[in-house]
Amino acid sequence: MQRNSASRAPSRPIARTLGLSFALLALTCGCVSNRAPELLVQERFEITVNQTLTFTVVARDPEGKSVRIGVSGLPTGAQFVETNGVGTFTWSPIVSDVGASTTTYRVTFSTSDGHTRVEQPVEIVVAPENSRPALITPSGYVLDLKKEGALLFDVEFRDNDSPAVALTLLEGPSGAQFVQVDTKLARFGWQPTPEQVRERQVYGVTVQAYDGQNDPVVVTILIFLVNGPTTTICQGTPPTLLHTPLPNQSGQGPFPLLVTIDETDSSIREARLFYTTQAPDSAGLWSSLALSSGDGVTFTGQIPAQGPEVTTVYYYICATDDDDSTSTTCDHRRCIPEASYFQFTVGGN
Repeated sequence: MQRNSASRAPSRPIARTLGLSFALLALTCGCVSNRAPELLVQERFEITVNQTLTFTVVARDPEGKSVRIGVSGLPTGAQFVETNGVGTFTWSPIVSDVGASTTTYRVTFSTSDGHTRVEQPVEIVVAPENSRPALITPSGYVLDLKKEGALLFDVEFRDNDSPAVALTLLEGPSGAQFVQVDTKLARFGWQPTPEQVRERQVYGVTVQAYDGQNDPVVVTILIFLVNGPTTTICQGTPPTLLHTPLPNQSGQGPFPLLVTIDETDSSIREARLFYTTQAPDSAGLWSSLALSSGDGVTFTGQIPAQGPEVTTVYYYICATDDDDSTSTTCDHRRCIPEASYFQFTVGGN
């Protein structure tokens, strides 16, 4: 019997149909492999407060797809600017961004080609600024010999990035005691002898602070002796001071003052103003500044400006002559008022 050749399906179109079907199936099930995008960036950075950190992040796709970069966990103040898969991170951490020791921030960068998402965390370790020790207690004290015979005060330094600061007394008056009582705190005590009181009215206490990292810090704390007994073994007489007390002030200052000093035996070696806004009977600290003169008789100075609130300012003025031309042993000193303080009010209407 003769077969109908028209009923036989051609083989080539079937193969093409099967090949196309397998290709569509592969695309549908994701069997065709996708090469994931990449993020190129350093994984860890270290920086110190007040320095600026800048680095680049690059995203690329092996198959040539266009990719962008996302970011999460940006620290306060940090910036990330990205264009066409290339980004720049910039940050200048400040003191509030770090604690007493190092602080680690984690910033995560990401990219995607539409099929695969890639993330890359970056650690940024911020260290405190390696600061030098700084004196935070007063740099001057007054010992009123009419009220107290000895002086005791603390010497304290601040150094936030050091666990301890070694404090050493380099120079001080004979008989003084200096003991470190805490990691950054020392205590100074001194009872001047009658000879020391007669010898001079100002003594220096020189202290060294060393944190083990920076060069040592050296500071000098001044001690002013006031209202001591007048020496009777020296020639000459103390100077005479004339001053009109300042009235109450409505403004905030500064407040200029004038004093006339008469010295018949020699000349005035030093004139100083002492002032405080604390109750003078309980204040161990007085601020001090030197008065200036163009003729050696009229001396001027000013008490610095105060805050807007109503405040009482207490002050007195001392002058030391130069009766002893070879040393300061027989120089005479006088303060006004001798047994009290001038005072005036600042602020208000």
